[in-house]
Amino acid sequence: MKLRRIILGLLFFQCIICAQCAGECVIFSDPNDYIDDPNILQNGLFECGDPDLTEYGFTPPIYWCRKPTPVTAPDCYATLRSSFNPDPNNQNPDVNWSIDGPYEGGTFVLLSTGGFDEIQDGDIKGAKISQKVLLNEGDVILGAYFLGTTDYPNYNDYGRIFAQLDPNDIFPDPNELVINGGFDSDTSWTKTGLWTIADPNISDPNIPDPNLPDTNIATYNVYFDPNVESTLSQTIPFVPQATYQVSIDVLTGVFDSGSDAFTVTLGNETHTMIADANTTITQSFTPTSGDMLTISWGHEGSINIDNVSVRFVGPVNEFLIASKKVGTGPDDIPRYGSTVNWVEFEHVVEPNQAGPYVLQCEVVDFEDTILNTYLAVDGLRICRGGKPQSDLNDDCNVNLIDYSIFSEAWLAFCPPGPPYDCNVIDCDTIPTDPNILEICELADFDKSWYVDPNDLNIMSYEWLDGTDPNTF
Repeated sequence: MKLRRIILGLLFFQCIICAQCAGECVIFSDPNDYIDDPNILQNGLFECGDPDLTEYGFTPPIYWCRKPTPVTAPDCYATLRSSFNPDPNNQNPDVNWSIDGPYEGGTFVLLSTGGFDEIQDGDIKGAKISQKVLLNEGDVILGAYFLGTTDYPNYNDYGRIFAQLDPNDIFPDPNELVINGGFDSDTSWTKTGLWTIADPNISDPNIPDPNLPDTNIATYNVYFDPNVESTLSQTIPFVPQATYQVSIDVLTGVFDSGSDAFTVTLGNETHTMIADANTTITQSFTPTSGDMLTISWGHEGSINIDNVSVRFVGPVNEFLIASKKVGTGPDDIPRYGSTVNWVEFEHVVEPNQAGPYVLQCEVVDFEDTILNTYLAVDGLRICRGGKPQSDLNDDCNVNLIDYSIFSEAWLAFCPPGPPYDCNVIDCDTIPTDPNILEICELADFDKSWYVDPNDLNIMSYEWLDGTDPNTF
């Protein structure tokens, strides 16, 4: 049983939950813009219908763009429901599934390949809703879906939740962004401290010999002056939120202890890059602002580098978050079948998935237009920067609701399992309530088998993470 259903039984917090649902219905002036909000999405919990789109006999969710498949069809069948039965008149007794209630809140969004109830259209082969999002590395996309069908496995119906690069955003050319990364001259780079750019074969590195081949490198002199900051820097025309790879050829060096490290900054993001001789070192960056590449070195010793590179490597054009299809495989939905219950999903945004995307939920049937398949989605959130460990109800926040859930398992004994080996542990001390067992496993943050003050300290450290302080 999902923890949110336990929360609904906590009467003390019902007013809080209602207030949060009501907050989802605030109408923003520009629903097509990127959302500056901790949870990023507008109406991701699908509690608000669009007041301007009610002439179809159903209520679509506001803030979500809708698109039928094919686009020539009259409308996209996406509606808000509190429950759904695909065969209310029992015309096909083999279709014995239904969606009895939302995963969270009062309603969920339901997408159809052909209509709902008495609303049918033979030209519809699918439905899609989408919303623009700006994703960062480490963001967590989570929620739940339900897929059910009245069709046969060989007709290739499927439902999926995925992200696709926003076609209205322009990304840089993947070619080299650094000017004079091979140090073929003493220009383009701004140098401070002990860096010089010259041919290492010349005895005086400050006097280039025009008769020698162009083999310049950047050299950090052997002399050590702790009061001098030595940097190489230049302006880089990168696009914020995109992912880049910085690489440096480390040629030779004399280090304090076998190796030392560069401090490399791209825009507002800084990383340490370990320098080993005769090695190309690389590091991924996803800066959000700024326009400068800076390479800093300040160790007692010498270092020679060449072929500094910054290349655009992301984000990917599209990535899948969750999916399910109708078929005969062990993980597929069988004939006339469904997922039976809501299926939770959670996706951590990878470095090459950071950027402006269109988040999409769709159900598709390309083979026929007679029998329908349905995709329901609910509780859709994006936790900025990751989901806190103490977020026990998956709402991206750590607040009184999580504390109440945590208190249900306080001082409980929760070894890994079941099944339990009662010859190893005292099974009489294990809670018998399966809901408490689930809470116990989640609330044991340090995996010590006990929900104790150590776990409370972890929750205290994350207290009010992701929470609007104006609501408390």
